[in-house]
Amino acid sequence: MVKRKIIPFVLVAMFIMACSCGSLSSLIPKQATPSAVIPQTGGSDTQTAPTSGPDPSFPQASQFGGTWAGNWKNTTYGTTGKISATITVQPDGTLTADVTLGGNILGIGSPSPLTFDGTYDATGLSFGGPGEPIFGDLAVTVDYAGKLAMEASNLPVPGIAKVSAAGTMTATELKVTYTVTFSTGATAKGTATLKKTS
Repeated sequence: MVKRKIIPFVLVAMFIMACSCGSLSSLIPKQATPSAVIPQTGGSDTQTAPTSGPDPSFPQASQFGGTWAGNWKNTTYGTTGKISATITVQPDGTLTADVTLGGNILGIGSPSPLTFDGTYDATGLSFGGPGEPIFGDLAVTVDYAGKLAMEASNLPVPGIAKVSAAGTMTATELKVTYTVTFSTGATAKGTATLKKTS
């Protein structure tokens, strides 16, 4: 399995909390939740360790997590194939998409399973980066209104200039239309639909 940054799905980290210093008597306010106390070397003062929690956007991002399965179809040439993906959303603002593409993908056949890493924040999910396997410089975004956009350039596939896609992604279904642009300027278009199975 090839592990790189993020997919299809996906996929911008936020971290909050701050450290506060003070004497031991001021560390635990009467109506506050106690936090861990770390002794300071060479002195009697102590410092509180921040207690971390889920990213505020975790509930929204979690709706996209799960196992997905479906099909793609190149409507220009009539070729088809299967797609499956498992999206794992972590509370810390990160996510992972394990993607398997079947059929003749970009003319090179079925690639090995791919793993893409991503992040999420208050605006949505973001996947991709430079030098991804098959897709080159890849950027995929999904906002919480369900709008999905993808752009791949500098692909390591001879004859392919770029791949772009647009569509929708909800908690239960993903639908996109895509365009493959060849180095000659010609294009091929297609669709892909996936449904969440678990």
